Amino acid sequence: MRWSISVFLIILFTGSEGLKAQSGEPILLGYKYELFSEILEEERSYWVSLPNDYNLSSQTDKTYSVLVLLDGAAHFHFASGIVHSMSSGNSDKRKIPPMIVVGVVSTQRERDFTPDKIQTRRENQTGGGDRFLTFLERELLPELEGRYRTSGHRILVGHSLAGLITTHSYLSDTSGFHAFIAVDPSFGMWDEKVLEEKTSTLNSTVFQRPFFSGYCKLGKEKFSKSRSTHSVL
Repeated sequence: MRWSISVFLIILFTGSEGLKAQSGEPILLGYKYELFSEILEEERSYWVSLPNDYNLSSQTDKTYSVLVLLDGAAHFHFASGIVHSMSSGNSDKRKIPPMIVVGVVSTQRERDFTPDKIQTRRENQTGGGDRFLTFLERELLPELEGRYRTSGHRILVGHSLAGLITTHSYLSDTSGFHAFIAVDPSFGMWDEKVLEEKTSTLNSTVFQRPFFSGYCKLGKEKFSKSRSTHSVL
């Protein structure tokens, strides 16, 4: 029994030394940054993934669209992988153009992703959506444009509650973004009265912006409630 344990330990440690001796080149997915927001009065983190050809000597004059991904810590890795995959290869094989992916790490989702104050029995932090969008447009985007070669074209992507603020940005006349993707947006936060108020005064320029909204795994009840909302947009 003691001999078996000794042999096991010898194999374990010699194997570990062999692993230590191996060297590899790391695969870099992105960079992490901190930005203090005067608007939100707090430190905010954001992660950046650059296109595969960004640092090529032959592409030093090329500019890129910026895809701002909300809930960055949750979605950054797989979203960056999808963007890299769909934008790689020869230009005739690319499904989308290369772009800079920026994942904004969440702090208070209830505050940042709800454009309207929701009245509840207990105190809540809802209703800070416009302030959060101002942070994106006046602080984060200018920093990105000063740090990287951006084209000025901006895409906002959000899921669930972040999809709600993405839709709100789309409906705003003065949005700082040019295209929008709202995945399973929480339209249940808007009752019929609020939705009517938001859609009755829409400017025709709003509908010139690309907007995609999709749902997955809908139950019959949820589908019946959200279908009319989705068709209005």
